[in-house]
Amino acid sequence: MRTVLLLLLASSPVLAQEGFYKRSDPPGIARQWGEMCIQQGAEGTLKVSLFGGYCPNVENDCSNMRFDDASFEAKPKKGVLLHKTDECKLTVALGKNGARVTQHGHCSDYDLLAGTYVKRASEVWEDDCSPRGGPKTHHE
Repeated sequence: MRTVLLLLLASSPVLAQEGFYKRSDPPGIARQWGEMCIQQGAEGTLKVSLFGGYCPNVENDCSNMRFDDASFEAKPKKGVLLHKTDECKLTVALGKNGARVTQHGHCSDYDLLAGTYVKRASEVWEDDCSPRGGPKTHHE
């Protein structure tokens, strides 16, 4: 079944990527989680919404959890700036087989949060874009 799904995703046109992706780290490490929603935008573009959070310690207290939230429209195969600091730049490009993130410069773990769940987007697939409600709704 998994092979069939992968073949369908690989052979489908770009807009078949529309859907909701999520990922989260297992308990016991510095926790981070993220969500990405891809929908059809105006004039052949894709509307991409990203939401992520990072808790820098392994204890239960995540009151200092930091969040990233971004939304943009992209041509399916053209790279779009996802995250940028003085030392780090991440771009994302959407292709037939999913999203690809490219890193330029030195990026910290927190910088990479903006891209890790896009890199691993194929790990979890849902065929709809549920409302983004943060860790209480989608964090595992």
